[in-house]
Amino acid sequence: MDTNHKIFQTLSTSRNREKEIESFLFSGLNINFGFSTVKVTQGQDVLEYYVSNDYLSLGDNFGWIHCPMSPLTPRAFMRTNDYILPTPKMVRQIYSAAITKPRAVAWGELYKSVEKKFNRDSTKCYLDHSNKIKSQMIQLGHKEDNLIAGHKKDVVLTNILANPKYKNNVAIYGWFNSDGTVIQNLNAIDHIVSYVDYSHGLRMIKNDCLLNGMPRKLTDIFSDTRLATMIHDEPLRFKQYGT
Repeated sequence: MDTNHKIFQTLSTSRNREKEIESFLFSGLNINFGFSTVKVTQGQDVLEYYVSNDYLSLGDNFGWIHCPMSPLTPRAFMRTNDYILPTPKMVRQIYSAAITKPRAVAWGELYKSVEKKFNRDSTKCYLDHSNKIKSQMIQLGHKEDNLIAGHKKDVVLTNILANPKYKNNVAIYGWFNSDGTVIQNLNAIDHIVSYVDYSHGLRMIKNDCLLNGMPRKLTDIFSDTRLATMIHDEPLRFKQYGT
């Protein structure tokens, strides 16, 4: 089984999977893929920010799984490490900067050749999808310290969620075809924040960044009328889930 046996069995049998995931995040059974720099230039300004080389995953050196989860689940983990989530514009920047670019694999293709099909929100589907991605990673010659993107829909930040009507929703964007086209346009209105399926991924981004070589915080950049357009289409009011 191509994952940490304890994690997979625990998540498969747990009645509260999100709580179990949170426990694993703080137990050290989360994979540190390392971080890569994404560089953005706008006029005279140069912004450098740091993104995890892959999506938040659980396991260890003996096996791991890309692990979709609600953005509420890793809140404490993210606060402890001062991580944030991307905007749709950042998702495109990350994809452009990525070295390894697996194509998206949808549920229908995942179970096309098997008789038993697992639900989109099941831990088994998470595992099967993760293993399918890993097969592509091997075929593409992926190296551990390479930035990889395209294989998951990102949970993202968007001002749509600042609207009281949608404040309890989750926003998703991304998932790329092999030609670089986006499959999932921004959707912040169809799913409540607890909704999760196999295709989701949470990309950890360090809040610490460099602007013109000087230390800054991305959350401050988001609020700056002039600079925000480097990483979002406008100043960002919605900066984290669960506030």
